[in-house]
Amino acid sequence: AYVTAAIDAALAGEVAAIATGPLNKEALHAAGVPFPGHTEILADRTGVPRACMMLTSEVVTCSLVTAHVGLRDVPGLLTRE
Repeated sequence: AYVTAAIDAALAGEVAAIATGPLNKEALHAAGVPFPGHTEILADRTGVPRACMMLTSEVVTCSLVTAHVGLRDVPGLLTRE
């Protein structure tokens, strides 16, 4: 509920940004949330066709090409394109 409340506050212009902590995927599913994490919740709530996860620090910023999948599944999900 805190994630959707934060998204709603941002969409309403009540806050300039949101920050979230880790989510427990098992708890999300037990609560009936059909998404594996923040990225998918944000994409659905904002109605965008595509989204990606980005991590940033003072040293590096990167966008992930996969999210919420097992490491052994990654090679099969990647293409040159």
